[in-house]
Amino acid sequence: MNGVTSQALDHVVIFEKVDALAQSLLQSYELRHYVTSKEIMEQDVLASQWRQQMMRAKERFEEAQRFGHFHPNYHEALENMREIERVSTEIPAVRTWKDAEVTLDMLLYRVSQLLAGAVSPSIKVPSNFPEVGKLSGGCGSGGTCQCG
Repeated sequence: MNGVTSQALDHVVIFEKVDALAQSLLQSYELRHYVTSKEIMEQDVLASQWRQQMMRAKERFEEAQRFGHFHPNYHEALENMREIERVSTEIPAVRTWKDAEVTLDMLLYRVSQLLAGAVSPSIKVPSNFPEVGKLSGGCGSGGTCQCG
């Protein structure tokens, strides 16, 4: 076999499959929709104003959060963050981008679950969606990571 081991060939096959999976993800509707909706959001005037408000609110909240509930402006900063987040649902470009982000995140989570399950059923896949983790036994289920 000219010095090429079967293990090296196995690695080549794995790399080819990984590349094919990566190309599939890059060409997926979910990723294209996310990128397009993000570009639209970044050009939207209302969304731009919302992002600026959100950045200022995050800075104020992070400053207050360093001291926790005892900071005199902690609850005000937290409530301001929640209100700005609520307003985002009223801006179509932001709402579309957030929906696309959730859809893409779910696709990546499912792919991660499949890959982890192919290695071992005991591998836990963290999720940005606590209810998904609880259903699947992943992060958020109160397992060994003690997060839920």
